[in-house]
Amino acid sequence: PEMMQLLGTTAPTGGETERLPQLKINSKRKDKQNRKVPQGHFFVSGLDNQNELVYAESVKLRVLSQLYQWIHYDPEQNKVTNKTILIPSFNHEARDMGGTTRCGKPTSKDLREMSKAQQAKYSDIRCFRQLRGLVSYTGQTADGEQVTLENVPCILLLKGSNFSPFEDDMVKTLPRGKNFYDYWCDVTAEERENGSVTYYVMRFSPNYAEPASLDKPTIDTMLHMA
Repeated sequence: PEMMQLLGTTAPTGGETERLPQLKINSKRKDKQNRKVPQGHFFVSGLDNQNELVYAESVKLRVLSQLYQWIHYDPEQNKVTNKTILIPSFNHEARDMGGTTRCGKPTSKDLREMSKAQQAKYSDIRCFRQLRGLVSYTGQTADGEQVTLENVPCILLLKGSNFSPFEDDMVKTLPRGKNFYDYWCDVTAEERENGSVTYYVMRFSPNYAEPASLDKPTIDTMLHMA
């Protein structure tokens, strides 16, 4: 169906998209105003007319679209030098702006067979899982004001340790015949440590007991995102 193709499940897609507010995990102790903010809490950046970020320990998320993209970020030039089209699955060809695929990065299978020195050559090329959906939560600003956000369109850019949890927690556990957009899920941040570095990984808990309705406003949002 056309809807399935547009949302990235049965056909390749690409092109420029509108910039959506981004759902992130806060890893900083203080904000730009030097106020203490909760580490490991979620917030949405890029909202229209947003004066204050709103932080919450967990959020409710309804994922409406899942796509993949490789991006080559050059740290010396401090900019993106190449990127691929958005693809709905790894069965599709991820063509890039340079005329190659995956920004020149070998497949995971080929990378595993390389030496660490060879693998390091491609470390600046990352594959992102891009989730678009709706987020709802009640949280607090840095000054303690309680704010509720409801059905806010957002994007999640997932890489590294955050690349696989959505696949493991939700996609692989879906009831037969269902899709991820049929359910809301609770999203939390799992704290991990690597030596002296603390980082956070999103975990997804689908609410399979209460399927969400696919009403006209939701379909309109899905079509707009597509």
